[in-house]
Amino acid sequence: MTDIETVATFCQEHLNLGSIVRLGDEYAYPHLPLCFLDAVWSIGVRYQGVQGVVKRYEKWAGLGQPSSVHTTAEFLEKLSSYSAEQASVTIFANRQRTSTRGGILKAEAVVRFARVLDELGIQTFEDLVQQDDKLPLVETKIRQIPGQASGLSWRYFLMLAGASHLTKPDRQVLRFLKTATGKNFSTESAQALLVAVCEQLCSQCPLISPRELDHLIWQYQRTR
Repeated sequence: MTDIETVATFCQEHLNLGSIVRLGDEYAYPHLPLCFLDAVWSIGVRYQGVQGVVKRYEKWAGLGQPSSVHTTAEFLEKLSSYSAEQASVTIFANRQRTSTRGGILKAEAVVRFARVLDELGIQTFEDLVQQDDKLPLVETKIRQIPGQASGLSWRYFLMLAGASHLTKPDRQVLRFLKTATGKNFSTESAQALLVAVCEQLCSQCPLISPRELDHLIWQYQRTR
């Protein structure tokens, strides 16, 4: 069998494909800055810690109920008087770095991420749709931030913001694919494979998207 057929069969055997896929609350964030906060902090850590960072920022920023849109520029304005070290301690209560070797504080990385979006006019969810021609340039600039070269945070940011055609091939997803096939895959090859697997599964699960398949894989891997 091809890798596509092998992974599709493995998914049929191990994932609850017949169920309605219920994405987590993070896929319904009311403000774009919460998406890039989550995306930057989520790489290589337990997700409970990421949720804590987002909740602490929401409380500190006084967002509460989304009565108005909280933009990228407003996020930057709120953090403008804080150094990365100060923000790590005072706002996020989290001093994690983007990498153990040569990484920067995630509090600094998320500000750099926001600056790229702000400079190119991406303030809200609507801007991502209306200015999608800018996204390749945005991605190039995001990948230049220390710890963001893989593009995982960028890809996950887009998923949280509504892109259903993408996956986040992190260690959990790559481990799933290796278990299924015995092979190692790069981030890009894993993305292409999972899209093809969704097409293979369409007769059984006509509505499943790559993002939903990614979520099912993540849930499965959590129990392993």
